[in-house]
Amino acid sequence: MPETIREHREASHGPASEHLLTPAANAVYTPVRPEWIRLPKPGSLCQHSGLSRTVIYMLCRQGKVDSRVLRRRGATRGIRLVSYASLMNYISSLDPEVNSSPSESPAPWGR
Repeated sequence: MPETIREHREASHGPASEHLLTPAANAVYTPVRPEWIRLPKPGSLCQHSGLSRTVIYMLCRQGKVDSRVLRRRGATRGIRLVSYASLMNYISSLDPEVNSSPSESPAPWGR
């Protein structure tokens, strides 16, 4: 006789997580694309684009990428959110021929 509710459930239905671990035969993986992303922490790269915080911030300042700032009323600091779609559209719009090899002209963000 099962002593706990879990043992009773497993005895009648099998292991509790069995149906969670087995993918459906017709399952299709769809990556989650956020609408807005936060700037990466200083010294790290964006997990979505591979760009640094400084580069993304400069693209926002130049109006090449859409962003918004969330802040409380009267606050001077806030959280900058970057539009994932506009960032990906900007990267896709770059000419791969121009950006495939190092160039002698400075980068558009002023390096």
